[in-house]
Amino acid sequence: MSKYGLAFAVTGVISLTIGAFSGCSGSVSNETSGIGGIAVTSGGSAASGSNGSGGTATCPAGAETCACHANDTCNAGLTCASHLCVRLSAGVGGAGAGGTTNLAPPHTGVGGGVGGNPTGGSPGVGGNATGGVITASGGQNACAGAPPAPNSNGVAPPGCGDGILNQASEQCDDGNTLPGDGCNGMCQVEPNWDCATPCKPCVVTFRCGDGVVNPGEVCDQGQYQGSPGCSADCKSQTPGYKCLAGQKCVALYLCGNGRIESGETCDPPSPGNGCTATCQTETGWRCKPGLCTRLPYCGDGIVQTNVGEVCDQGTHQGSPGCSADCRSRDSSCACAPGAQCTCDITFCDAGTCTYGGSCPASCGGAPSCGDGKVQLQYGEQCDNGSANSDTAYAGCTKHCTFSPFCGDGVVNGDSSHPEACDDGINDGLYGTCGIGCTLPPRCGDGVVQSDWGEQCEPSGDATCTADCSLRGYCGDGQVQANLGEVCDYGSALNTGDYGGCNSNCTPAPYCGDGVTNGPEQCDFGAVMNTGEYGGCNSNCTVAAHCGDGVTNGREQCDLGSQNSPLGNPAYGGCLVTCMVGPHCGDGIKNGPEECDDGTGSSGNGSAVSTCSTACKNLRIGVP
Repeated sequence: MSKYGLAFAVTGVISLTIGAFSGCSGSVSNETSGIGGIAVTSGGSAASGSNGSGGTATCPAGAETCACHANDTCNAGLTCASHLCVRLSAGVGGAGAGGTTNLAPPHTGVGGGVGGNPTGGSPGVGGNATGGVITASGGQNACAGAPPAPNSNGVAPPGCGDGILNQASEQCDDGNTLPGDGCNGMCQVEPNWDCATPCKPCVVTFRCGDGVVNPGEVCDQGQYQGSPGCSADCKSQTPGYKCLAGQKCVALYLCGNGRIESGETCDPPSPGNGCTATCQTETGWRCKPGLCTRLPYCGDGIVQTNVGEVCDQGTHQGSPGCSADCRSRDSSCACAPGAQCTCDITFCDAGTCTYGGSCPASCGGAPSCGDGKVQLQYGEQCDNGSANSDTAYAGCTKHCTFSPFCGDGVVNGDSSHPEACDDGINDGLYGTCGIGCTLPPRCGDGVVQSDWGEQCEPSGDATCTADCSLRGYCGDGQVQANLGEVCDYGSALNTGDYGGCNSNCTPAPYCGDGVTNGPEQCDFGAVMNTGEYGGCNSNCTVAAHCGDGVTNGREQCDLGSQNSPLGNPAYGGCLVTCMVGPHCGDGIKNGPEECDDGTGSSGNGSAVSTCSTACKNLRIGVP
């Protein structure tokens, strides 16, 4: 982004150019674009002193510069700019580096000098008519060079946005005053940013995977990031998971809890009895919460008349007498449910009779569709004799095939036999089809079927969706970040228990919230729970410290609860500060000692000491 740089040259003639520069790269030698420059010229040195705020800056006679404040009124023709009353005139910024400026009118420049005065100045050789950022001596942008002296004549005072840390109030200065990039308009470091290098872009200090839910994130599993429940960029949480900062997300919807939840079709699992180990319904079964039942099928040994069966030989299905779909029985056979059919088949004239053809009179006529006998061997499904009709519902056609009926898996009733549905089973379970091809319990019937996961019915609740679930709300078990939710384990689990979620979908007390609660021994906040000496571990247990009975960190000793108080130190023991208490070798005679010359070349046990290393006198009679 472009900023406005200030460059000055003061040598009798003051020349100020305001131009545009981009970035913070230091010295500029070939600036070519910018806004029109403003050349400030005068013919003498600036007057010393300054006026009170809001006063009138009166310059000495003939002088074209003098000190002023932002609210001062200067002499006629002068304007207060950068704490100086100066005469402004249009000029052109140079484009080259290393140019010089004539100190006498018309102040022309050479090789990139600044444009001259109002009475005939001209841009220097190589100048850029569109303005630039180069001073008469080549100049630098606002992010390079030493800071100017405050309030010096002709020199801009330090300020936030000049790219230099030159004020006590500044924590950072990235060369602009825009917020949101780490260094705000007051040159203060914004939260979660690091602005270590002046005039360099600030960098974000957090990342997805650091175990802290930072701004813009809804979850962060720390070392477990990548496990199910939290997206790879930490910006979304998978519905049905409970995710706490720095911990592995836990699935709330579990196969085996007896509830049919997202991704399941049955629960609890019972492999071989309708529900697989992953809570999916097995083929040939239908399940509702806690119960799976075997769907009726041809071969189960039960004649399911509601689906059109007329026989069922059970394990003998496939033997003569009952059709493969259990919907037709040979008229010459007697079939009991679950048992093999018993048939009395007589061949007339050694099989000389043909279906629909001729047959000796002694055989009673040739077999045919319409004779009232179901002859499975000839492909008949039914035969109602003279009652066969191609238009009758639930009857038999003139081709001895079934006419439309409830149970054929096709919605094809008539005005006298209307079918609302037909799935071929019609057992009346939720969302399927009921007995008699009527609608079963379902979403939209006006009754909240809570056993089947319905939360509402559209006819009785304007906030109910078409699938009988409520629109996003706190307590639905899904985190709606757009509604301000940070967590949501469902209304039954949003109890505010430690490590959980409050009823308003904000985090309940947890390790890392900066408050010691629940089972915690300490909590300085997730960022501060680093496990450093004297601090707190990431699991909110006390880190190594003086008094834990282990010598670590900067400690000299640590006897735990036996560390002695400073006012009554135990000889040879350890102080409550984890520093060694009075002892032989400390250079002080105390406790049972007879002497103590300390340690070192002249200490206890040395050639010049009369005290042993055990702090005992080596010469008898020495006091």
